[in-house]
Amino acid sequence: MLLLVLFVFGAVPHYSIPTLGQSIWTTGFAQSIANNESLDLYAYNFGIPQPAAISFGLSGAITAAALINVGLEPGISYTYMYALWLGIAFFFSYKLSRNLENGHGISLAAATAWLCMPTTWGHTSYSMLALGIALLPMYFLAYLSLQESSDSTTRKRIAQTLLYFVACTISVFMDGYTFIFFSVISTAAFSIHFLTGRKSFSSRILLGITHLACLAGAYLLYAKYIGRMQHSPEEIEFFRGWGVDLSFLIIPTKGTHWLADYLNLSIARNQANWYGDASVWTTTFILPSIAACALCLAVNRRPHKALALPIIVFIFSTYMALGPSLKINSTKPEGMEKTLLMPEESAVLPTGSAWISENIPAFKSMRASYRWTALSLFCLWLIMLTANKQPSKHSQLIVGLALLACTAFNIPDLAKKSNETRSYKTMLERIDTQLLEPLRQDTAPGETLVFLPWTNDFMANYISARLKTRTFNIGGDKNLDIAKTHWPEILLQFPPRTIDPNFHIRSQLFLANNLAEVIIIPKFDPLWGAHSWPSPPPPWRNEIADVVTKLAKSPYLEIVDRESYITIRLSRSFEAKTGVSPSQAIIQSACTSPNCLNLDEFSTSTPTQCGVIIDGKLHTTGKPGFLIFGPYQALNKGTYTLHVKGEFKGAKNAWLDISANKGQTLIYKTPVKSILTSNQALVTDNIRIQENHRDVEVRIFTDGSDILSLSSLRLTKQASSSMNEAK
Repeated sequence: MLLLVLFVFGAVPHYSIPTLGQSIWTTGFAQSIANNESLDLYAYNFGIPQPAAISFGLSGAITAAALINVGLEPGISYTYMYALWLGIAFFFSYKLSRNLENGHGISLAAATAWLCMPTTWGHTSYSMLALGIALLPMYFLAYLSLQESSDSTTRKRIAQTLLYFVACTISVFMDGYTFIFFSVISTAAFSIHFLTGRKSFSSRILLGITHLACLAGAYLLYAKYIGRMQHSPEEIEFFRGWGVDLSFLIIPTKGTHWLADYLNLSIARNQANWYGDASVWTTTFILPSIAACALCLAVNRRPHKALALPIIVFIFSTYMALGPSLKINSTKPEGMEKTLLMPEESAVLPTGSAWISENIPAFKSMRASYRWTALSLFCLWLIMLTANKQPSKHSQLIVGLALLACTAFNIPDLAKKSNETRSYKTMLERIDTQLLEPLRQDTAPGETLVFLPWTNDFMANYISARLKTRTFNIGGDKNLDIAKTHWPEILLQFPPRTIDPNFHIRSQLFLANNLAEVIIIPKFDPLWGAHSWPSPPPPWRNEIADVVTKLAKSPYLEIVDRESYITIRLSRSFEAKTGVSPSQAIIQSACTSPNCLNLDEFSTSTPTQCGVIIDGKLHTTGKPGFLIFGPYQALNKGTYTLHVKGEFKGAKNAWLDISANKGQTLIYKTPVKSILTSNQALVTDNIRIQENHRDVEVRIFTDGSDILSLSSLRLTKQASSSMNEAK
């Protein structure tokens, strides 16, 4: 039966891989953790300059890292990791069924039925979410064991508390959604036990304290690890778009369940007609489980209190799965085919859960509302197992048949699934051969790389960790948001997913500032190429040839053009030929933020209070005020040379200053006439900027008595300063 589960998930070692995109993302973290010389759970190969914490799935990544350290290839280690956790989930599903007084055969069928639910295997493309759902029986059994030990010896209570804390920790580091599901059902179980239990009041209070302390302690460990208490909440339209439509619960989607397709009971659905993404309608078919529950309850018509918990939680979780608005066969109106979010006016009526999703901590981050159906299905599964408290052979046969029928209806087409998961293995092997191996020849371990243009770079995780290089890029939207807060200013000036007209200038400055040894321009899509190989072309494919032509004209660079990417380095022969380092030459010849400020084109848009443009020069008019101010541009700390060209023979009382932070930080100020050169046409001086600023402003003030004209203004970082301070 476990072998069936492994085939359903595509987690058969050396034969298939459950998914491609998330396996590449997770394996990157696992490989990076394995690269660490000490027991360090952060990734240092990507998301630099700060170490990267995996936003979810650390429990699985650690397991894969351990398997890599014992000699398994990363792709194989991911499948072994998945199979290992599925084996654990199968064992504890069986144990929970036995704990609920079911026989050996029923429990094996129950474990199989649970792991063949569409909400488990249907989420393999989301990696650890599927494992988190699969492990719900283990988490819940850990709580029941804690509850049962509340009147036991001190030693047993301590042991069960430690085991429960371990379960909570595994849960929160595996997946956030399922940690909340586990918290909801275990807290509901405690509440019922507290109100109706026969154990002493003090033991029930102690149980509650222990339960909440373990959940809170595990969450605090997670918050400490990722460096924040919670992720940014999504807008309510996301919750609405990803809410489950009632039709999804009772009508299967074509191509998902083999038996429903065979009986012609399923219908086709696609993203052009339905809100959310495919996971909303392919993982939420619960009708077989409802029918199986009804059959199990019909066998024993005497209700008992053990059913209260799963029924109450089922109602709550199904309510939350609907999202903020009720949807009944709600398709997109014409003209909204490309939108994923759902506006309020398109829904049937509000459900009232919007307040919960907008105001309650943890719930605010659960933007994919439909995933609550995982808890609904878990409750239905519990109802099947608790329906018969006094089982007869007849009732056990009925329950067993119900579980087998549920499994038969829920599993996918195994031949189709096998072909799909085997293709993932083939794709990963091709990525290794066609991308990783050439890059291994063009880079060296320890080098710093940057993939430009940057995006949600799933592939960067895998490539950098495998090559043992370092890169600023990182995959995962939450990880990317965190990494960008630490990126150098010049990297943030590259627009994401596009090559703009200044790309070639910034690229040279990036290398000249010693921020990286190699720039890689992918000819593949760094996000979608991780999900399907050969990769679809990147959004910047039409600009690649032009930017390479511009870069090739630079004598300071070495360019290597491969089938899947282009590498750019500083020339290793330029200094030998000229005696000048390419970094110094680039910095002296280029002028872009954050290492240079340049104003040499004056127009009607030039900010001035008292100037006029004549033949491209900015002239005073005899009025007092600022001849020029701005441009509020980022500059890094360092020593700069100021050059102001123009005619300054009539300078009397004019002064020049440089400031930042909306004028609150004065960097430099001097009378213009005190720094005039001998030809009275150039103002020059050396200026020290002590820290990085985002809004540097240069101003020239005149009281109206000065006669000046300005042709250009430049503030350039000195080469030695750039080399020493760029990092």
